[in-house]
Amino acid sequence: MDSEGRLEEAFSKKNQMETDWDRLCEMTKEKHRVVTFLTGRSSAIVDLYSKMGDVVVVPQNSSAVITAAMMAVLLQLIGQPTEHEVAFHRKNHQTSFIEKSQETEVEVPIKLEDIMKTADPPT
Repeated sequence: MDSEGRLEEAFSKKNQMETDWDRLCEMTKEKHRVVTFLTGRSSAIVDLYSKMGDVVVVPQNSSAVITAAMMAVLLQLIGQPTEHEVAFHRKNHQTSFIEKSQETEVEVPIKLEDIMKTADPPT
Protein backbone atom coordinates (compact mmCIF):
# COMPACT_ATOMS: atom_id res chain seq x y z
CA MET A 1 0.00 0.00 0.00
CA ASP A 2 1.36 3.42 -0.91
CA SER A 3 1.38 6.46 1.41
CA GLU A 4 -1.97 7.68 0.11
CA GLY A 5 -3.50 4.26 0.74
CA ARG A 6 -2.19 4.24 4.30
CA LEU A 7 -3.66 7.71 4.90
CA GLU A 8 -7.00 6.58 3.51
CA GLU A 9 -6.95 3.46 5.68
CA ALA A 10 -6.15 5.51 8.80
CA PHE A 11 -8.92 8.01 8.00
CA SER A 12 -11.44 5.19 7.44
CA LYS A 13 -10.56 3.50 10.72
CA LYS A 14 -10.59 6.79 12.66
CA ASN A 15 -14.06 7.63 11.32
CA GLN A 16 -15.39 4.07 11.71
CA MET A 17 -16.04 3.74 7.99
CA GLU A 18 -16.67 0.39 6.30
CA THR A 19 -13.66 -0.79 4.28
CA ASP A 20 -14.70 -4.30 3.20
CA TRP A 21 -15.65 -4.19 -0.50
CA ASP A 22 -18.24 -6.97 -0.32
CA ARG A 23 -19.94 -5.39 2.70
CA LEU A 24 -19.87 -1.95 1.03
CA CYS A 25 -21.57 -3.44 -2.03
CA GLU A 26 -24.27 -5.07 0.10
CA MET A 27 -24.86 -1.86 2.07
CA THR A 28 -25.13 0.14 -1.15
CA LYS A 29 -27.58 -2.30 -2.76
CA GLU A 30 -29.80 -2.08 0.32
CA LYS A 31 -30.16 1.69 -0.16
CA HIS A 32 -29.90 2.37 -3.91
CA ARG A 33 -29.94 0.78 -7.30
CA VAL A 34 -26.49 1.06 -8.86
CA VAL A 35 -25.57 0.95 -12.53
CA THR A 36 -21.84 1.20 -13.22
CA PHE A 37 -20.53 2.27 -16.62
CA LEU A 38 -17.18 0.77 -17.60
CA THR A 39 -15.09 1.24 -20.70
CA GLY A 40 -12.98 -1.87 -20.18
CA ARG A 41 -14.15 -5.37 -20.94
CA SER A 42 -11.98 -7.08 -18.36
CA SER A 43 -14.05 -9.87 -16.82
CA ALA A 44 -12.34 -9.32 -13.45
CA ILE A 45 -13.37 -5.64 -13.40
CA VAL A 46 -16.92 -6.43 -14.54
CA ASP A 47 -17.11 -9.12 -11.85
CA LEU A 48 -15.84 -6.70 -9.19
CA TYR A 49 -18.39 -3.97 -9.97
CA SER A 50 -21.28 -6.37 -10.59
CA LYS A 51 -21.24 -7.10 -6.86
CA MET A 52 -22.78 -3.64 -6.44
CA GLY A 53 -25.35 -3.87 -9.23
CA ASP A 54 -25.69 -3.84 -13.00
CA VAL A 55 -22.68 -3.07 -15.17
CA VAL A 56 -22.93 -1.50 -18.61
CA VAL A 57 -19.79 -1.84 -20.72
CA VAL A 58 -19.46 0.94 -23.27
CA PRO A 59 -17.27 0.48 -26.36
CA GLN A 60 -15.14 3.60 -25.90
CA ASN A 61 -14.33 6.30 -23.39
CA SER A 62 -15.98 9.28 -25.06
CA SER A 63 -18.59 11.61 -23.68
CA ALA A 64 -20.94 10.97 -26.62
CA VAL A 65 -20.85 7.18 -26.20
CA ILE A 66 -21.16 7.30 -22.41
CA THR A 67 -23.97 9.87 -22.54
CA ALA A 68 -25.92 7.78 -25.07
CA ALA A 69 -25.55 4.70 -22.85
CA MET A 70 -26.58 6.62 -19.74
CA MET A 71 -29.66 8.07 -21.44
CA ALA A 72 -30.65 4.63 -22.75
CA VAL A 73 -30.34 3.18 -19.25
CA LEU A 74 -32.33 6.06 -17.75
CA LEU A 75 -35.10 5.58 -20.31
CA GLN A 76 -35.22 1.85 -19.57
CA LEU A 77 -35.35 2.49 -15.82
CA ILE A 78 -38.41 4.70 -16.24
CA GLY A 79 -40.08 2.27 -18.65
CA GLN A 80 -39.61 4.20 -21.88
CA PRO A 81 -38.49 2.88 -25.27
CA THR A 82 -34.97 3.67 -26.40
CA GLU A 83 -33.20 3.68 -29.74
CA HIS A 84 -29.95 2.37 -28.28
CA GLU A 85 -29.51 -1.22 -27.19
CA VAL A 86 -27.89 -1.62 -23.79
CA ALA A 87 -26.41 -4.82 -22.40
CA PHE A 88 -26.58 -5.17 -18.63
CA HIS A 89 -23.98 -7.43 -17.04
CA ARG A 90 -25.11 -8.80 -13.69
CA LYS A 91 -24.03 -11.51 -11.33
CA ASN A 92 -26.31 -14.51 -10.97
CA HIS A 93 -26.12 -15.09 -7.23
CA GLN A 94 -27.06 -18.75 -7.59
CA THR A 95 -24.33 -19.64 -10.08
CA SER A 96 -21.86 -16.75 -9.41
CA PHE A 97 -21.53 -16.27 -13.17
CA ILE A 98 -21.89 -12.91 -14.93
CA GLU A 99 -24.92 -12.94 -17.21
CA LYS A 100 -25.65 -10.49 -20.00
CA SER A 101 -29.17 -9.22 -20.64
CA GLN A 102 -30.86 -6.53 -22.72
CA GLU A 103 -33.64 -6.34 -20.13
CA THR A 104 -33.71 -4.56 -16.82
CA GLU A 105 -36.32 -4.08 -14.16
CA VAL A 106 -38.22 -0.81 -14.45
CA GLU A 107 -37.37 1.24 -11.39
CA VAL A 108 -39.93 4.06 -11.60
CA PRO A 109 -42.51 3.78 -14.36
CA ILE A 110 -43.27 7.21 -15.77
CA LYS A 111 -45.93 8.06 -18.34
CA LEU A 112 -44.34 10.85 -20.32
CA GLU A 113 -47.60 11.58 -22.19
CA ASP A 114 -49.33 12.40 -18.89
CA ILE A 115 -46.48 14.65 -17.81
CA MET A 116 -46.55 16.49 -21.12
CA LYS A 117 -50.31 17.09 -20.77
CA THR A 118 -49.80 18.76 -17.38
CA ALA A 119 -46.74 20.70 -18.56
CA ASP A 120 -48.61 22.48 -21.33
CA PRO A 121 -52.30 22.52 -20.39
CA PRO A 122 -54.79 23.53 -23.06
CA THR A 123 -56.27 27.03 -22.78
